[in-house]
Order: sequence, then C-alpha cells, then structure tokens
Amino acid sequence: MIPAANPAGDDRLHIGVLGYAILGLLAVEPLTGYQLAQRMRAPIGYMWTATHSQIYPELAKLKAGGLVRAAVIPGRGPRDTKQYTITAAGRRALRTWVDSPLTELARSELML
Repeated sequence: MIPAANPAGDDRLHIGVLGYAILGLLAVEPLTGYQLAQRMRAPIGYMWTATHSQIYPELAKLKAGGLVRAAVIPGRGPRDTKQYTITAAGRRALRTWVDSPLTELARSELML
C-alpha cells in the first residue's frame, strides 16, 4: 500500500489494491458505484474481482481522502445515484502507485 496525503488532516490514507483499481477505472471515465461493480464483476487480469460490498466502502474512503469526488445524477432507484470522478490528487496517487516497484503480489497485483 502506498500512503496518500489526506487533505482532511494529518492522517495518512492507505490505499489498497482495490482502491488503485477503482482509481484506474475512474481515470478512464466517471462511473457510478454500480458501473464500477459491473466492470469488476468479470475478472480483471483473468483473476481479480471485487464485489459491491467491497467497492462502496472503498469509494467512501477514497472520497474522504480527496482522491475522488461524487456528483448526484438522476437515477432509477430510491437512493441518490452518485457518479464518481478521480481528482488531481487521485491521479497523482495512481501515477505514484503505477510507477512504484511491486512489494507483494496480492491477488495478482501485477496482472491488475
């Protein structure tokens, strides 16, 4: 995990592989949590998946750390639909992670 500055305070935000996977997908285009889950339903790199119950808490953590932002958009469900966008800080954190040496191959990080 690579620490990223947390604009909310002095605490350091520790981003795991799932967080970087989310940032990578959001670097391509803004997505809702549902769309992220759909993209991760099929294995990434042939063996890496994530579920709704993993994705939504990670999105909340990334948002609290200032790495993504959310905008409410029209949706079909009873709850607000949020579309997530990577921030400049999120792009920097993703770039740092991509450029860093692999420290462990958890769930095939190299394939991700």
